[in-house]
Amino acid sequence: MLIFLYINGMNNYSSLQKIRTLCRAVFLFYKSYMIFAIVISLWCAYLISNDGFIAVKVIFWLKISTSFIIYFFVKQYKKNEFYYYRNLGFSITVLWIISFGIDFIILILFLKQAYAIK
Repeated sequence: MLIFLYINGMNNYSSLQKIRTLCRAVFLFYKSYMIFAIVISLWCAYLISNDGFIAVKVIFWLKISTSFIIYFFVKQYKKNEFYYYRNLGFSITVLWIISFGIDFIILILFLKQAYAIK
């Protein structure tokens, strides 16, 4: 029984360590384009504070198009850094999905705050 608890404890520690490493890797990856993404999100918040929900369609397509620009820019100019994340055992696709998810959560928080201020 004690051996089972010890093995499960080690697996949980290993899982916790993997999650911690993934969070650090995602933050390091997102940090490479974070300023540009936050500036675009603030610009979108400014648009929603001035125009209201009429601007949602424009904001959506603006954010999607700038996300594609960010994707191609980072993919082209930071391609040698992808080996670092692969050596940690993480898929580049997972890093992109998580970082774009974080970016859209930040956008929604900014839009919510801008609409509340209006």
